[in-house]
Order: sequence, then C-alpha cells, then structure tokens
Amino acid sequence: YNGVYFSTDNGDNFIKRVNGLSNQSINSLATIGNIIFAGSDGGGVFYSSNLGLNWTALNTGLTNLTIKKLYSNQTSLFACTSTGLFKIDVCSLLQNSSSISPSGNIEISNGNTLELKANLGGINYIWYKDDVIINGINSYNYIVNQAGNYKVIIEYSSTCNDTSNTVNITLQNLSINENSLDNKINFYPNPVKELIYITNLTDTE
Repeated sequence: YNGVYFSTDNGDNFIKRVNGLSNQSINSLATIGNIIFAGSDGGGVFYSSNLGLNWTALNTGLTNLTIKKLYSNQTSLFACTSTGLFKIDVCSLLQNSSSISPSGNIEISNGNTLELKANLGGINYIWYKDDVIINGINSYNYIVNQAGNYKVIIEYSSTCNDTSNTVNITLQNLSINENSLDNKINFYPNPVKELIYITNLTDTE
C-alpha cells in the first residue's frame, strides 16, 4: 500500500497524489459525483474533491479507523470495519462540486454541434439554457447546437442536488458576404476555352 495514483491517459501513466493523506495504506476507494473517497488501514476515511490534489479526513463518528471496504449509494457512504458498518451522509460535500465539460466560453461553427457532459453519479439531470429548463433531457449529456448559457442541476438523491458551472456557447458565422466580393475578383478569359485565370483586383489597387 503506497497511496493513491491517478491516470489521465487510460492507464499509460500514473501520478501519485497523497497531499493530506496522513495514512497512505489504502484498502478501498469509492466515488460519488466528483468526490473520491479512500478508506485506509488505520487512518479512517479521506475524501478529495479535486482529483486527489488534496485529501481531507472524514472520520466524525468513526470508532474504528481501519476501513476494510467502502460502498457508496446515492449520497450515503458506507465504511465497513471489523467492528461494524458506519454510514456517512456526504450531501454537504457534493455542494459546489458538480461540473460540465468542456467548460468556459466555447465557440462552435454555425450548423455544428457540441456534446456537453456532466459528471456521473446523479440519479437525474435537469439541463438549462439561459435559465430555462430544457424539457425532455434527463441524462448526463446534452448535444448543443444553439448559442446560450448552459448549466445542469444534478440530483444525487431525492433530497440532495447541486448546480454545475455555466458554459457559454457562441456560434461562429462562416458565411461569405457576396456583396463584399463585387468588383474585387476578375475572371479571364471569358468565355473560357482551356484555362481560367483569377485575379484579386484589391491587390493591384
């Protein structure tokens, strides 16, 4: 046992992340939304909300810090020990943790689409465009083809939900203004026999 390792390239490379992990003998891992939980051999339960960059102990109520196994169900985390099963409500940890990717301000070409993905772990997803509910979409992903501000409310249980970041989508208009080409392009000879020549009159002005 030597901490927790993360990979962002499908397992080709791993990075050890143990900042705040006072006990690096990890017996079990579990996830709820974007929160990762680690059960240690003598140090109790730790959680991270930033992909392991920082870990925090979550041991309130635990009388046995040797965790054999972790299980998650909606917003409840269960820690199995040799002396019993402990239940931890983690709804408060999920607040302000939900996310959509890609994030930020995104421009797509007019006529194209973009798939927005929310984090997994929810039992229901309510998508919004410009603060108006998008009816009929309840999955973790949504295909965007219109400009607007998009976000999603993730329901982790019937009593626990969280709102994601907002993603701004703008459309790039690639149409050509035909009037802007008037008197700027010259084709010759006319009529064409074998070759056609095109010149930009603007360059010769």
